[in-house]
Amino acid sequence: MSRPLSGLASGLLRLSYIQTPDAQQVMYSSTTRIFTDPSHPLYLATRRRAASFDPNRLYFKLSWHPGSKRKAVVSSWAVRRVREAVRQELQKRGFGMTGEALAPSHTPKHLSGIANIKIAPDDRILKARSAEVKAAASTLVDSIQHLHAKSSHDRARSYPQRYARASWT
Repeated sequence: MSRPLSGLASGLLRLSYIQTPDAQQVMYSSTTRIFTDPSHPLYLATRRRAASFDPNRLYFKLSWHPGSKRKAVVSSWAVRRVREAVRQELQKRGFGMTGEALAPSHTPKHLSGIANIKIAPDDRILKARSAEVKAAASTLVDSIQHLHAKSSHDRARSYPQRYARASWT
């Protein structure tokens, strides 16, 4: 379901893309436990949030490897650095951070789905130049657009395809 992206050093970013998500696929495991336990104090709030889930937008989950020995400030900086590069790349292509087309006449329809991006715990992302991070973000957005178009095409041909894989060489 996830493949390493070529663009920044091999295996540095991993993308997992789901074209037709539901609310529980966006939740973390702790939130899922709340969602399934009616006696939990946050149950109603979690239900309302799940009811407001929009399957026609693009959801990003960027995360640092949990086994990293870095401090939280370093890992949050690395995640923020990748998120900002992805946001700039989406804007350059005419999309907002949630996948909506900013200028509908020049861009294809909106992007949708869930893009889970995991950053490897090694120091390469910390030492990478800004241009390298932007190149990795460009590869990431290329892959998302390709997988979105492929999944949309497969759905139009009536083949059910819930999970799409990246196919880089």
